[in-house]
Amino acid sequence: MADDTQDLLRLADEVEKATGPDRRLDGRIWWHLQDKERLWRMSGMNAQRAAWTESDLRKVVERDPDEYGPVPRYTALLDAAMTLVPRDAVWSVNSDGESATGSVYRRRSDGSFIAHAGAVVEAATPAVALVACALRARAHSTKDTSNVG
Repeated sequence: MADDTQDLLRLADEVEKATGPDRRLDGRIWWHLQDKERLWRMSGMNAQRAAWTESDLRKVVERDPDEYGPVPRYTALLDAAMTLVPRDAVWSVNSDGESATGSVYRRRSDGSFIAHAGAVVEAATPAVALVACALRARAHSTKDTSNVG
């Protein structure tokens, strides 16, 4: 689980630095959240599985996100970005037209909220900002769920 957490945090850092929508990042986010066994079945590559590694399939998905089903446009559309926010969290985005700020806070069982590192992010667009802080909230949710209601 620690590797998964670190991967999400690194991905959040990359998203935060994006200058706008990025389909390669969308593909990486989508890949990270998928059930890999299900992807193997969907890909039709079962017969060739011995020749393909998970890394090979991941690279294909990152190169052409739309090849393996509809990869949401997380970094372009707020509706898609919102799907990344954990269910136990509240979120907001603001924009001044030049940059955007997003925030995601987890709700504790007592109804109060907890901020984690990276809970508030300034980025190029509202969707990019929300994606970056939602990924961080997910990473922190996998590290410590004791405060999650």
